[in-house]
Amino acid sequence: MAEPLPNTNTKPPGVILEEVKGVLVPEYLVHKKDAAMCAEPGDALLYNWTRSVFSFVIGIKTWHKISHCEMYVGDLKSIASRDGIGVSQYDFKLDRLGYILKPPPVFNFEKSYHWYETVKGQKYDWMGLLRFSWASEYDPLKGNNKMFCSEFLSRAYNKGDWYLFNNEDNDAIAPFMFLLAPFVKIVKVVE
Repeated sequence: MAEPLPNTNTKPPGVILEEVKGVLVPEYLVHKKDAAMCAEPGDALLYNWTRSVFSFVIGIKTWHKISHCEMYVGDLKSIASRDGIGVSQYDFKLDRLGYILKPPPVFNFEKSYHWYETVKGQKYDWMGLLRFSWASEYDPLKGNNKMFCSEFLSRAYNKGDWYLFNNEDNDAIAPFMFLLAPFVKIVKVVE
């Protein structure tokens, strides 16, 4: 596995660059062509805006360039809820990949993947995306068996015994918010 280089653009190697929720997290840089070599099962993959309408809406609503997220599962595959398709396993994509985030050892990838197997095939949650975008109230009695990307990813981490957003409603999690969560390593992907 290729180990990413420390970000030396502004500070010497080994200097902590970001403080996330009171925890010091080192940021590393990796070239886009080497990104797949440093991704490990359980890592969060964050993607920048695309040309889709929903990506644009997410970017405008959150005022952030991160508009999609997935979980790397190995063998150049990821699991996610992709817009227009739904929950499934997909080919790892480098296009617009912005960050790779490493979860802490408490995260149980096997349990998370087992949960994924139970929700695989769910449709994309267009109405949930509107709920997220318009901040409407969630009614747990209605249930919809659909998910959008950040809802899926936050639930996947919860099911792997890592509650990175505590009691936050998974429907209210935006893709960029994973940058604010207590991951142990942030790897920024550069061109």
